[in-house]
This record gives sequence, C-alpha cells and structure tokens, in this order.
Amino acid sequence: MTKKGGNLFAGTSSFGVYISTNGGANWTQTSLNNRDILSMSSVSNYIYAGTNGNGVYYSSNDGQSWVQSSLSSSV
Repeated sequence: MTKKGGNLFAGTSSFGVYISTNGGANWTQTSLNNRDILSMSSVSNYIYAGTNGNGVYYSSNDGQSWVQSSLSSSV
C-alpha cells in the first residue's frame, strides 16, 4: 500500500491496484488489473507498482492509466 496526496493505493494478488479517495472506506479498481502486485511506492507525482512477472508500471494520473516501464520482465 502507498499514499499519494489524499489517496490510498493498494496492490492485490491477481486483481491489480485499487484506489481509495476516502481513507479506505471504499475502494475502486484502477486500470492496472489482472496483475499480481508485489510492491508499491509513490515518488513525486508518480505511483509505481512492481508486479510478479510483468515488471514495473507507473501512473502519473492517480491510476487512471498505467505505463509499463523499461523494467518489463521478471528479475
């Protein structure tokens, strides 16, 4: 789980990343779905999600869209 601004982001096993805009009372799945998320971090305006076997993704718009980074394969 990571926090960016007032939003919380949680990575799940097999279901991708979810966002909460109200302190965790409600959660909505982001467009990064059907992925096994192993780690999450936020730095500056970006959210990063490390996946199992699909590399690292990042979002600059609070999870509305995700881009696969050049770290695109399993290590």
